[in-house]
Amino acid sequence: MMLILGALLTGFILPNFPPQPTNSFMVGDIVINEFMASNDSTVADTAGDYDDWIELYNKGSVPVDLTGYYLSDKFDNQTKWQIDTTFVLQPDSYLIIWADENGSQGPFHANFKLSAAGESIYLLDSTATLLDSVNFGPQTTDMSMARKPNGTGNFTMGEATFNANNDATSRKSDIAEEDFLVFPNPARDQLRIEIEARELREELIILNMQGQEMLRKEMLETQLQIDTDSWPRGFYFLQYKGLTRKIQLMP
Repeated sequence: MMLILGALLTGFILPNFPPQPTNSFMVGDIVINEFMASNDSTVADTAGDYDDWIELYNKGSVPVDLTGYYLSDKFDNQTKWQIDTTFVLQPDSYLIIWADENGSQGPFHANFKLSAAGESIYLLDSTATLLDSVNFGPQTTDMSMARKPNGTGNFTMGEATFNANNDATSRKSDIAEEDFLVFPNPARDQLRIEIEARELREELIILNMQGQEMLRKEMLETQLQIDTDSWPRGFYFLQYKGLTRKIQLMP
């Protein structure tokens, strides 16, 4: 019997099937919530580059210090890249890590890229304990893999929900472009927002590129002026009633 098995193994090569999306390992409140391994035109980083990205999410009820956490795309080197700056992720909040091998662009740029042909992502805490991992197969350009339901479900491919709840993927904006004005863009010291009166009484949210919330305010008036002089220069995302606007603050 062993001779027959040996002959079979010698004469044939087992097929190398690409890894498929899995949710086989997830511990704790910080999870890999979404990622894009082939970003051609979906969202650019602060340098204007369309790089791979990984979204972390705090699905818990308390803030979590991510200082010293690890991310990797290698099973045999799961501590390949470490968050080497102090960062606390608030509950129901997101952090974007750019997988671009370009640490010179900031502390949230990892030293690896994702393969559009398929590979793995590993998330470990500061003690090198594995918290979450995902294996994925071939990817489609400008489509992401996201957990649905948000933070807890299996990964499914679809339109990206960068820095946002994955359950809102299919939600279309219910406000017309002409009823929601943001200017100037690019801006410097101030940003002005004008909204049609019938579209009031919804929350306006502004996030930076790392998913940190810069402003959350219920719109009760048709005009709002925001002082951005103290905000770091770069790109931000403004969300209102399902509509997302990308804005830039210039030096």
